[in-house]
Order: sequence, then C-alpha cells, then structure tokens
Amino acid sequence: MKKFLSNAKFSTVVLSVVVGVLLVTASLSAATTISTNITTAGTLSVTGATTLSSTLAVAGATTHSSTVAIGSSGTALTQVLKGTCTLKADQSIIATSTGSAWCAISNVTSGDIVFITLATTTTSGVGGIGAQFIVQGAQASTTATGIVDVTLLNLTGADRIPSSVLTFGSSTNYLIIR
Repeated sequence: MKKFLSNAKFSTVVLSVVVGVLLVTASLSAATTISTNITTAGTLSVTGATTLSSTLAVAGATTHSSTVAIGSSGTALTQVLKGTCTLKADQSIIATSTGSAWCAISNVTSGDIVFITLATTTTSGVGGIGAQFIVQGAQASTTATGIVDVTLLNLTGADRIPSSVLTFGSSTNYLIIR
C-alpha cells in the first residue's frame, strides 16, 4: 500500500483532478460576473433582484409592469394617469363659499389620488370671472364609478353658476396617482 501511495502516477492523477475542479469552479463563477458594459441589439432580460449602483439612463419610452417607489422609503406606485375632462358645475355657488362640481374620468377608482387644475380657457370667461373660481380639492367619488368630485371656491364677488361662465372647465386637466 505504501508503494501505491508513493507512486508518482497516483499523485499526478490526484493533483490533476484537484486542479481541474478548481479551474471549472473558477470559470463558472466568472461566467456570472460581468465587469464591463453590455451592449445588446435585442431585449435584455434579468431574472431575480437587480441592484444598480450607478445612474440608470433610459433613452426612449419605458413601461413598468409592477410598482415603482422613489427613494428608499417611498410609497409604491402602480400607475400615473393624465388627461383632460369637462368639469360640470351646474349649481350656484354663493360668493366666497365653496360648492361642488364633478368630472367624468372613466378609469378613476375610489382611493386614487386626484389633482385637478382648471382649463386655461376658463380665464377667458366674461370679464375674467372664470379665473375667480378656485379648485380647493378633488377626489375619486366613493359613490359613483368613473367620477371625480371637485370642490370649487367662488371668489367672483357674487353668487354664480360656474358652468354659465363662457368656456368654464371645458378642458380641465387631471393627474391620477395609484
């Protein structure tokens, strides 16, 4: 047995196997580490968590199919929607008081965060009166699907029906965050 273990052929075989295993392990490890830039003409797909430790530059449109949070403690967002709607305010609002209006937006749901700004054409109303209605708040309706409830402040100095003002709210801008 002593003669067998001291045999040079046996030592060479064992050493070759050990070196071979180390080389294969090192090459597999290197295959999963990239230390340079990657350029591809097709789609780059990554499975699992990915950490980027530098600037992410995107040229062109992007689509996110999950949530996005900005900052380490940011709230996860699933969608941001924007567009225009026609603000309906058919009831008289007493001077220096608030009144209700609404806007139909088909994809708004209860719980959405909604921002509304009056249309720029609203300021062209008779004597600039349209500009004296101020949006005080907006929220997705809790009672009707596809409706945004809006609170308006009347600073015209008189009781007025906002929609009676020429071009009032015809292209009201909205922003919805989910």
